[in-house]
Amino acid sequence: MFGYDAAHWHAVLNDLPAALLFVAVLFDVAAALTKRESLMWAGIWTLWAGVIGGWAAVVAVNSRRAPSSTGEAIHEIMEKHGTWRC
Repeated sequence: MFGYDAAHWHAVLNDLPAALLFVAVLFDVAAALTKRESLMWAGIWTLWAGVIGGWAAVVAVNSRRAPSSTGEAIHEIMEKHGTWRC
């Protein structure tokens, strides 16, 4: 979809929310040190973007949950997962 393969969507849905939450903390620290309201608001909006992105990641994982009868196939996919590059 939109020219991306599964590895790119995986990175967007799982890694971007974590990065946004980390950056939100950096914005909050910068706002506390500089007393700038704009940095405080940047932290708030970044925090919400990370939270909503995290919810999207959870929904995406739950919607693609494989049936439990696949057993060994899941383990093979997870082993290959570590070698994928974006």
